[in-house]
Amino acid sequence: MSEVACYSDASGSSINQDKCVSLWLGDGDPTFGLLDTLPVPTEVAKILGIEFCFGDYPILNWEVYTLSCYTCTSQSSNTNCMTATNCSATATSCMTSVVSGGIGSLSYSSITKTCSANCTASGSNIVIVSTSVSCCSTDLCNTSGAASVKSTYTVLAVALGVIGFLLKSSSL
Repeated sequence: MSEVACYSDASGSSINQDKCVSLWLGDGDPTFGLLDTLPVPTEVAKILGIEFCFGDYPILNWEVYTLSCYTCTSQSSNTNCMTATNCSATATSCMTSVVSGGIGSLSYSSITKTCSANCTASGSNIVIVSTSVSCCSTDLCNTSGAASVKSTYTVLAVALGVIGFLLKSSSL
């Protein structure tokens, strides 16, 4: 029985062998069965943001890499917000801010995506304008700004409906 099967039997969980590599740390020859089951990286293995290097790879063995987020400033479409950026070491979240508004057939939406050291999710709706801020903390997690835009348009439509109803009621 391989080490992977033994682990699965003992823990009740399984290892996704397509996404795993084996990593031997220390002196000596790694002659256990895990290396027969999982591939051995030839240059770099990234584990929890730390790159472990093999051979004569030209970076430090314990170099830490930062969060990656999609970034853009004041874009009207999420398709213009797909630029991947390596954040500074202090950034712990990817932040997406959406501002939407409109009246009648006129509407406006602005999406901004950034790296953030202090991100707080929020949202507000004031008559014909709504804002939302969403936060996430894994690499390139801020893919979509569309969910925020959809919800703000729904709130906008309801607000316009209420205003229309009030105006119609006041004229009776």
